Amino acid sequence: MKSIVSIILILFCMPVMAQTVFTVRGPEYPADKRGEYDYAVMDLALRKTVSEYGPYELRKTPPGENFKRALQNAKNGVYKNFFIRALATRGLGEVMQVVPFPVERGILGYRVAFIAGAKQKELSEVTRFSDLTKYSVVQGIGWIDSKILNENGFTIRTGPSFNSMFSMITEDRADLFLRGVNEVLNEWNSYSHQQGLSIEKTFAIHYPFPRFFHTAKGNSEAADRVYKGLKAAYEDGSFLKIWKQYFEKSIRFAKLSERRIFSIPNPLISVQDKTYEKYNFHPDEMLSDVYVTE
Repeated sequence: MKSIVSIILILFCMPVMAQTVFTVRGPEYPADKRGEYDYAVMDLALRKTVSEYGPYELRKTPPGENFKRALQNAKNGVYKNFFIRALATRGLGEVMQVVPFPVERGILGYRVAFIAGAKQKELSEVTRFSDLTKYSVVQGIGWIDSKILNENGFTIRTGPSFNSMFSMITEDRADLFLRGVNEVLNEWNSYSHQQGLSIEKTFAIHYPFPRFFHTAKGNSEAADRVYKGLKAAYEDGSFLKIWKQYFEKSIRFAKLSERRIFSIPNPLISVQDKTYEKYNFHPDEMLSDVYVTE
């Protein structure tokens, strides 16, 4: 009888004991929802690979960590199988294990601008990228886009906080606040009350901006699992279902089909294998766009 009870207890406990813990970034502040997409996508990838790798538990890091600290913790393996979403740059690729799948499908590289409404008329007349660079761009402290935009000819103004950057636009201390088409709807809903603020209507800027999941160097088995899961989810349509749930409404709000799209290079990217590009978003999936290059 004791042996039967022991076997039952072992079988009951095995699934819990066999679970592999994975971690994604938690909120930086109480209302921060940016990590919800990462959690949903990671959970999907892990579910797709249970038959090969076994059960899992998905956790979030403690709240309050900014990106810089979270990235350092991911490099050092502070949390179990901690994966953080970051731009695929040469530096990170050398010191971290990379999952070469574009988590947001590169959508953050399509940018539209918050402007002071009074500038719309003159901006509507811009037809060459070189003319657009005469306008200053506001960026946050340490934002990686600052270097991309500066190397493409823009003058950068720095805002001390996210809220302040919208004020800098309406107070004429900067001309453009470029935001991803996946971000612009939520931000417009939050800041449209600000007097004089508008969304520019005639152009968008695009530069390659693939953000991959990164984890500690050498964490190859966990990275392989996540990669297999993401590919499987993309192929069966479940990844795109989540992606559209989070981003499609904002993409449509940005009205890319009504804009000139200026394409510029991203000098920070260093990815030798470009196979990830087949997963990238293209505006003609939902819209008919005219691409403009100088």
